[in-house]
Amino acid sequence: MKKTAILLFLFTAFLTTINAQGVSISADDQEPHPSGILDLISTEKGFLVPRMTTEQRDAIDEPAESLIIFNTDNKCFETYVFDYWQSIWCPCVQATAPTGISGETEICLGDNTNLSVLGGSLGDEATWEWYTVSCGGVPAGSGANIDVSPTENTTYYVRAEGDCNITDCAEVEIVIEYAPDTPTAGTHIPDEEQIEWNWNPVADATGYAYNTTDDYSTATDNFTNTSYTQPELNCETEYTLFVWAYNDCGESVFIELTQLTSSCTYGCDEAIAPTLDEHTYKIVGIGNQCWFGENLKTTKYKDGSDIPNITDNGTWAGLSTGAYCWYVNNEANKDIYGALYNWFAVETGNLCPEGWRVPTDEDWYIMENYVDPTIDDPAEETWRGTDIGINLKATSGWDDDGNGIDYYGFTAVPGGYRNDDTGLFYALGSFSYWWTSSGYNVSSSWYRSFRNYNEYSNRYYYNKRVGAAVRCVKE
Repeated sequence: MKKTAILLFLFTAFLTTINAQGVSISADDQEPHPSGILDLISTEKGFLVPRMTTEQRDAIDEPAESLIIFNTDNKCFETYVFDYWQSIWCPCVQATAPTGISGETEICLGDNTNLSVLGGSLGDEATWEWYTVSCGGVPAGSGANIDVSPTENTTYYVRAEGDCNITDCAEVEIVIEYAPDTPTAGTHIPDEEQIEWNWNPVADATGYAYNTTDDYSTATDNFTNTSYTQPELNCETEYTLFVWAYNDCGESVFIELTQLTSSCTYGCDEAIAPTLDEHTYKIVGIGNQCWFGENLKTTKYKDGSDIPNITDNGTWAGLSTGAYCWYVNNEANKDIYGALYNWFAVETGNLCPEGWRVPTDEDWYIMENYVDPTIDDPAEETWRGTDIGINLKATSGWDDDGNGIDYYGFTAVPGGYRNDDTGLFYALGSFSYWWTSSGYNVSSSWYRSFRNYNEYSNRYYYNKRVGAAVRCVKE
């Protein structure tokens, strides 16, 4: 025991120098610094303060003020001051670089996209900083996400910047997409009553729309088709169509297409005036139809068989088969007014020459609408139109100055009619009646009529026994 004490004393004397100013501990017996009570001097080893957990630290009984330890839980040097443990120094937490950037990478011009940092972490006093041009180039914002609205393709960079370090950048390119270019005109295909419009495909277009005015909001979607056929047009007329290309980014500026419809082919172009029962009929073109320009006056069906000529009033009133007569049974009326036929003769389908027919109710409407567009309801049962009468009536023969101007050469004459119940004749000079081939019901059929005191056309139905004039229209 005595020997051990002597050795400890010698060792301490070797390492420690004590003087009035302080104590030094060194490997070579250096003097302590005069400003310190204890000077630890070494270039090879460090000074270790007591190391302990937070739990162990808190178990120290009545720690003295300024007591120092190293907390192994939070890796901080701590001192006891003002009755609680305070950190003197803690290690700096470094940021880690982001692994990527999320957000819509393809946007339309004028739209924006939200970019967000993926991965990485922020160190002490660090923030996410965004740049364009290059990493650390032109500042574009701060934070974990930013809204951007570039006007051209742009690469965005983000990195963590803090007290401890600055990381590498993650980057993403935002690609700007645009509305498609304006379509260019293709080769249009006109007809008399329609135009097939054509335009060339446009890159990046997902569809096309058209309108007859330059209003995209009311345009019709043509989807991916680059052709559209516009129907119900007039011949020899110029038409305009506006066409847009579109995609998810909007519509293009419109292209204005123009095209003239084909030359009009009138109803009697290349038609030959027909002959029936030794009479050659005048024909006139009205719109696309070809009509007789006079009332039918045949006494034979087109197959050559005779049509019965019924003069007796009572017999006429009881008929259910085809027949004809002259007005008041006077053949002198034939040349001007033609014959009067009951509808049973019309029903045979043999009254008009080969290639011609008794006009249907629809045939009459087409002609009426062409001559007088105010007649625009084919089902209306009344006097219709505004000036159809004056344009179709003959220039003479109508009572009380009821003549027309016969603009189309139709030469409507007031041939009167024969009554279905009595067989009597009425209204020569003031009325004209024409059968259609369209039945109304079992006992009646549709007809047209003009009068001397107005300029309208009457659509109504008569008993099939009535005697009325007939016109033919080319098939």
